[in-house]
Amino acid sequence: MLQTDTIENRLPFEPTPLIQSYQFMAYPLGIIQANTKDDIMALLCGRYINCLYLPGSSVAFDICPFDRWFKEKKVLLMETDDYTDVLQLTDKIDYVRLFKERLTNGWYINLMCNEEYIPEKRAYKRWYYRHDLLLTGYDDRTHVFLAAGYLKDGFFHVFEIPYILMQKAITTLDEDTLFFKYYKYNNSIHLSPDYKETSRAIWRYLTSTGKDIQNAIWGINAVKELGEYFLACGEKGEMIDLRYTKCLVEHKFLMIKRLDYLKANGFTITMKMISNAKEVYQIANRVHQYGLKYSFKTQPQILKKMASDIEKMCSLEYAILPELLNLLESER
Repeated sequence: MLQTDTIENRLPFEPTPLIQSYQFMAYPLGIIQANTKDDIMALLCGRYINCLYLPGSSVAFDICPFDRWFKEKKVLLMETDDYTDVLQLTDKIDYVRLFKERLTNGWYINLMCNEEYIPEKRAYKRWYYRHDLLLTGYDDRTHVFLAAGYLKDGFFHVFEIPYILMQKAITTLDEDTLFFKYYKYNNSIHLSPDYKETSRAIWRYLTSTGKDIQNAIWGINAVKELGEYFLACGEKGEMIDLRYTKCLVEHKFLMIKRLDYLKANGFTITMKMISNAKEVYQIANRVHQYGLKYSFKTQPQILKKMASDIEKMCSLEYAILPELLNLLESER
């Protein structure tokens, strides 16, 4: 893999954001974590608590928020460009110049590309594959862009893409319209906790409440549904989506961080709460490890163990989260 330490023009980006299970969630958070001078948990204290299970979706299991930092909080600013009649325009637009101008002005670039032309991707030189990408810098000395995303080893990386291949990855897209999003960190904002938001989110998680979306399952019931998903895959002999188990691990890890933050800021978080959260996280991590094992050895009994662990996890949360909710309501 190419080295990225000496890139001449690079915007700050955290290579290991707290949420990595999905690229579209990792990108904004990686920008925020790298730019903020505040404790990131001030922002996340009330976020990434509720869960969503949406059958039939390409991302069936997810954690919130929906606005991805651009609306309510305005932590990130966003601009967009769209190009219609792509077939007529594709050879007339110098995307390299366009992207360099945006990056020079402090805008990160979120775009769709054909990964057949992106080195270190599974599809590179093999097949057409449309997927998202974030550009965070460029270097005219070596003629490369700096990008972030998952590579063929299955891990999230910051890596380099030659200019000529980036142009090709755009011009070979089978699209009627090209749509680019540009993100910039809002330096005027101060990250501060909203404990009312934290209480509301925990209540919604416990009561499985959320937005009115057809077939949507919310909160702790969404986690339970993940267990049903594992069992169904075992009955059908299907592979599971490991993004869901990774997402679950990240969700439970954030609760530990959240409790530590609350305790540091004057809330009487008990050792029982912290111990409970750590046990839930350990179970979630075990579920993910079982998922990895199943990907190599597709035995249905592995998925049954995963479903059983999901039940244990939910029981532990039912036992402790109401206490946390009452504490927040009385002390905030």
